[in-house]
Amino acid sequence: MSGNITPKTIRKLNRDHAGDYVIMVVLGLFAVLTFYPMWYVVVGSFSEGADYIKGGVYFFPRVFTLENYKVIVSSQAVWRSIGVTVARCALGPTISVLFTAFVAYGMSRKELRFKKLFNFAGIFTMFFSGGLIPYYLLCKILGFINNFFVYIIPGAYSVYNMILIRSFFRNMPEELHEATVLDGASEYLIFFKFMIPLSMPILTTIFLWSLVAHWNDYLTSMLYLPTATRLHTLQYVLQKIISNADGSSDSLLGTSSTVTSESISFAAMVFGTIPMLVMYPFMQKHFVSGIYVGSLKG
Repeated sequence: MSGNITPKTIRKLNRDHAGDYVIMVVLGLFAVLTFYPMWYVVVGSFSEGADYIKGGVYFFPRVFTLENYKVIVSSQAVWRSIGVTVARCALGPTISVLFTAFVAYGMSRKELRFKKLFNFAGIFTMFFSGGLIPYYLLCKILGFINNFFVYIIPGAYSVYNMILIRSFFRNMPEELHEATVLDGASEYLIFFKFMIPLSMPILTTIFLWSLVAHWNDYLTSMLYLPTATRLHTLQYVLQKIISNADGSSDSLLGTSSTVTSESISFAAMVFGTIPMLVMYPFMQKHFVSGIYVGSLKG
């Protein structure tokens, strides 16, 4: 084999390796540029506010402190909002996945009447909606304004997720359904005992998508629960902390001699993202496997 290696081949291999090094350098710079803004926020959150505003703090805190986080966790509004957010994240994704999967199962059956009409109506709503004002008026008529269920009921069904789950159901062996029907199983039993367990990859992925959406949402609290402060979610409370940290208005945090509006804002950003960062290593394989399975089953 060594006798077949010519100088031309060696030069070609060197060029290929040089190209690989260039790609690695470019990707490394891109990773640094992507990661550094997040690291800058983390450094600011652990820095003493009075020292941080002097400048020159880029990679590590010059004066390390936990005072910014102490100010945040000392707020009763924060802890109350954590309870609301946990309840929302527990109920919202669970109800959404079960209800959407239930609809998807019916839409996957060939014998369903008016299936084309239902499918058209669902697709139509994906492209055309009534708008924010009609949506608000509908929530008001239904009694969802300043009501916890405004977090749950409007998001209980997703056409996009229904299409994904329906595609998964359609690719399951029809013989499985026929065999269970011959054994006397009802459609409800088939759905809960067979379809749900067999569809866990795609259902888990959709559950995680919904969980992240519920955790990060703050507009719902701002628009539909303006006076129900006890029902505000963590993200909205943190958003108000960031907005009011300068103390010019009704701040949620009180005052402290060692913090500034900027350092409090940084700490609020980090505090709101910690749970998702902690959960991501455990969720990553479900994201990847669910998307992969969904792409094959489409």
